[in-house]
Amino acid sequence: MSKNKNYWQANLKLMTICLVIWFVVSYLFGIILVDQLSKGRSTRLSR
Repeated sequence: MSKNKNYWQANLKLMTICLVIWFVVSYLFGIILVDQLSKGRSTRLSR
């Protein structure tokens, strides 16, 4: 029973870390850096 509990604790910890990274990259960077990302893309297309 202890191995099963340890497995699920490690699994939930890993999933939580992955979800936090996904949230930060997709939402916060997308909102905060939208101007910089758009500016960089448009300058590359104009060359």
